[in-house]
Amino acid sequence: RPPPPPSSSRRPPRSSSPAVRLPSSFSSFATTTTTATSLSAVRFVRPLLEAGYAPAVTEYFDGTLDSKPLLLYLPGFDGTLLSPFVQFPELGTVFDVRGMEVPMDDRSTFEGLRDAATEYARRE
Repeated sequence: RPPPPPSSSRRPPRSSSPAVRLPSSFSSFATTTTTATSLSAVRFVRPLLEAGYAPAVTEYFDGTLDSKPLLLYLPGFDGTLLSPFVQFPELGTVFDVRGMEVPMDDRSTFEGLRDAATEYARRE
C-alpha cells in the first residue's frame, strides 16, 4: 500500500521497516536553483524523504540512497509532485527519486526550466 501524499505533519506511514528517528524537517534536502538565463526559483527535492517515508529515510541514514541511479521527475502544468506521488515508493526501490517543484508565481520560460533541470542533473 503506497503512502499518502506529503502532508505538513511529515509523519512516516506505518511500515514494517524498523522505526527511525526523523529530523523535524527535511527541508535541507531541497535545493533552490537560479540559472544565469532565468530568475526561476525552482526547488529540487527528495519527495519520499520530505514525506518521511520510512524506507527512504532508513536508506538515507544508512548511506545507501545516494548509490542508486537518479530519477528526476519534471512536473507538468501544476508544478507539483502530487500527481505521481503514489508511484514514488515503488520507483524508490530502484532509484533515488527526486523532483522539481515550480512555485505557482514562477513565470520562467520553458528554456529557463530546462536549463535549471539540466544544471541540476549535471551537478548530481
